Amino acid sequence: MNKRIKKNEHKHLAAVVYDRAVRKEIEKKIKSKYLKRIDYLVEANNELMYELEQCELEKIGNVSIPYSVADRILLEENGNEN
Repeated sequence: MNKRIKKNEHKHLAAVVYDRAVRKEIEKKIKSKYLKRIDYLVEANNELMYELEQCELEKIGNVSIPYSVADRILLEENGNEN
C-alpha cells in the first residue's frame, strides 16, 4: 500500500512538473511573438514619424497664399507685361 501511494505521488508530481514546463514554453512563444509584433509596430511608427517630419520641413519652405491674394498677384504681373 505504501508503494502504491508513493507511486501515485510521483505520477502527480511528474504531471505537475510537465504542466509547468508546457506553460513556460507557451509563455515563451507568446512573449516572443508579441515582442516581435511590438518591434515591428515601433519601427513602422518611427518610419511614419520620419516621413511626417520631412513633410513638415518641406511645408516650412513653402508659404501658402490665399486665392484672393494669388489672383491679385497674377493680375498685377499680367498688367506689368503690357
